[in-house]
Amino acid sequence: MAVFVDDPAGNSDGRALRKILARLDIVGDTATVHRVPAWRCLAEPEQVATELSEHLHRLRTGTTGL
Repeated sequence: MAVFVDDPAGNSDGRALRKILARLDIVGDTATVHRVPAWRCLAEPEQVATELSEHLHRLRTGTTGL
């Protein structure tokens, strides 16, 4: 699983974000990509960690969690 933390305060032309998204497209063929807004990581780190842990558990066990 790849985790990408979106940071809208990145460089103004968006070049860095486009490079990262292109890399995630490549990784996405072989791994699950999970995007998380930066503000959530700062405001509710425990919740984000729990969600990522649950997502990883579902990937390992093959359950959908629905």
